[in-house]
Amino acid sequence: MTGDWSEGSVLRATPSSVELDGQLVTGSVRAGRLVQRIVEGLWDLQADAWALADHEVQVGLGRGLGHRVELGIPSGACVRLRGESLGPPSKLVLAAPLSVSVGGAWIRLGGDRRVRWLSSLARVRVERAVLHPDGRVALDGGARRLLNRAARGGLAHASDRISDLVRHSPHFGRVRSFLPG
Repeated sequence: MTGDWSEGSVLRATPSSVELDGQLVTGSVRAGRLVQRIVEGLWDLQADAWALADHEVQVGLGRGLGHRVELGIPSGACVRLRGESLGPPSKLVLAAPLSVSVGGAWIRLGGDRRVRWLSSLARVRVERAVLHPDGRVALDGGARRLLNRAARGGLAHASDRISDLVRHSPHFGRVRSFLPG
């Protein structure tokens, strides 16, 4: 993570070191606390952050077409966030696409037994989600070989629908405040 600190200094944090104006910061540094304390002071932020899932994570995403949508991240999967924003800490604006990638993540429909069974056959993978500065969202992924083309078409349709929600739904007002224009 590299950015301009609010007092005019340059902060650079990597997994193995932290530098302020090119000077190594010594002592024990906890990454979570460091990020929490410094992000509010950064201008023009460029981030490339990753984490490894220490166990499988399953998240329910509510209901879609009358069925619960579930997202799964397998144990050991790498979750990576890449992005760039411009402006002061209180008014950051997305300057380049914001990308979140998850190795081996999957999506399936919940609900009745037949829907779960059909969904488990497809086991759609979502490898990356990208938010563009214009509010467009792109989902990249696929499914097992015979269902891959259909899964990609479904992800393209989902991308269009999510883009529409980001651009117009009141629930995404906070996201739109991060977009230029």
